[in-house]
Amino acid sequence: MQVNEEKLNEINNNSLQTVQPSEGMVLKNEVIVRKNSRVTADDVRKLESLQEAYRRQKIRKSPLEEMFLTLGLLLFIFVVIFLANHYYGVQSKEAKIPVADFLPVNLGFLLLVIFTVLSNFVLSLNNLIIPFAMIAIAGAILVNFEFGLLYSVCNILVISPFLSWETFTPVLMLLSTVMCLLILKRQNAWHEYLMIWLYLLISLAVVTLCLGIYKRDTLMTILRYLSYDFISASLSVTGILLIVPFYEKKWNRATKQTLLELLDFNHPLLKRLATEAVGTYHHSLVVGNLAEHAAEAIGANPLLARVGSYYHDIGKVINPEIFTENNEDSGDIHSQMEPEESAQLIRNHVTEGIALAKKYKIPQPVIDIIMEHHGDSIIRYFYEKAHKEGKELDKDVYRYPGPRPQTKEAAIVMLADIVESTTKAKEIENEEDIAKIIDATIHYLLQEKQFDDAPLSMQDLKKVKQSFIPVLDSIYRKRLDYPEP
Repeated sequence: MQVNEEKLNEINNNSLQTVQPSEGMVLKNEVIVRKNSRVTADDVRKLESLQEAYRRQKIRKSPLEEMFLTLGLLLFIFVVIFLANHYYGVQSKEAKIPVADFLPVNLGFLLLVIFTVLSNFVLSLNNLIIPFAMIAIAGAILVNFEFGLLYSVCNILVISPFLSWETFTPVLMLLSTVMCLLILKRQNAWHEYLMIWLYLLISLAVVTLCLGIYKRDTLMTILRYLSYDFISASLSVTGILLIVPFYEKKWNRATKQTLLELLDFNHPLLKRLATEAVGTYHHSLVVGNLAEHAAEAIGANPLLARVGSYYHDIGKVINPEIFTENNEDSGDIHSQMEPEESAQLIRNHVTEGIALAKKYKIPQPVIDIIMEHHGDSIIRYFYEKAHKEGKELDKDVYRYPGPRPQTKEAAIVMLADIVESTTKAKEIENEEDIAKIIDATIHYLLQEKQFDDAPLSMQDLKKVKQSFIPVLDSIYRKRLDYPEP
């Protein structure tokens, strides 16, 4: 028997033409299924057909409707981004924030949107692999826990339009990220990156299991979701490892962990200070104590103030013997020099401190304090000495290179530095003696306009004074003369 291919094709074509392309009809404005009613198989077929019709015909709204929808979406995203930027600016505690400082916040949004678009539209991957937690946790490490929470919510709102406003993926991402942030705060493990990965993976797994059980997903579906969680957690932590150091270097910031590492007395620079300039070392410790208390009192960064105090005089390790706190006979050295020569050596400890800090890779915020802790004030002792000797005076020769303090922390260190040295040189009978020293120092620095560029108010200076007094009183008040045993 032989098949007649031509006849067979003709029969098949005739049969296909008799098949109706559609079954039934849905009229315009007809209700397919009502709220809270049982959905039948016929209803499901109608809804699937409607979805297919939208996809194939690409039914579009009128240009005016499209314009309003686009404007509404842009306004929504703008408000969310503005909220995150506003909080970032408020918590910085700086009087004037350069526009460039807001760039990291917005780059975080952009990076997450790029990941979402690549996953959803370009590579057609599952959205659960998007490293959503990367941006929020990095924000918490670099700014604070509260910013991390706000940033996670804002990020979800920004990427939701790119996820077609579905709920499962955003809910899973948000809940797992918040859960991880809470664990990291409780365990204080912000810089233990292996633990961040573990806590994030656990958070993702817990939320995935809960949502999977709620949705009655099959075991295989849940296991597939868990594999996506593993990828997402790994990508997030890898991204954090890249983002945090880049941010610190590019925007001259120092994280809490970096500052804590600088407080380690085994740090090479602190060890040099402790062995080569003992007096300066002990002076710096007291200044650090004063600065930390003052920073807490006025809402500045206590940790940065203490670290800046520890390192503000590291340049003195170059010529420690010319400074009184290290050598009681330093006056003999200066008596053999011209006043301008002595002033040059004294002011060099600032520039040499900056060079040492850069050599040892000290972060820029600490270098700024080293640079600014004397501002552009005059080295009064040698200036007055030159005046008494009748020499021609050029104030710039006797002036520190500056600039003046630009931050609260630098201004606090400047004040604590002078007050501690002055108090140590005086005989203190009571708190009033200390208060007079602080008042005189503040008055002098205000006259010299050293605080003009720092975001300090008179109320701040009053709080700083009140925080200094008990610390200095406990250290330098005259003790009772106990009888010999």
